[in-house]
Amino acid sequence: MALYLEASKVAAHLATKGADPDKWRDRFFELYWGELGFVESQYKPTERDKSIEELMVSVCHANGFPECQSDAPGAAAKTDALTLARQAAAKTDALTLARQGRDVR
Repeated sequence: MALYLEASKVAAHLATKGADPDKWRDRFFELYWGELGFVESQYKPTERDKSIEELMVSVCHANGFPECQSDAPGAAAKTDALTLARQAAAKTDALTLARQGRDVR
């Protein structure tokens, strides 16, 4: 929950062009390529809503950040960081299910 609140705070600072934009941009990308990948979901409350992942991509594009593009410099390393976060989350979920005695296949 704290990461979602932080992502919302960072997005608000970027949207309002508040003080120290480089700080907020840096934190946005730390969340974008790292921590949120661990907790983000494809869940949409309704079909019209966007997932957390889609909203982060929208914020990235709305701010004109070139880092959002798959062909941006360093994109492979960033994609690997995101994949790491997602796989760590999947492993954590599997371990939790195993501890509960539930089938993880």
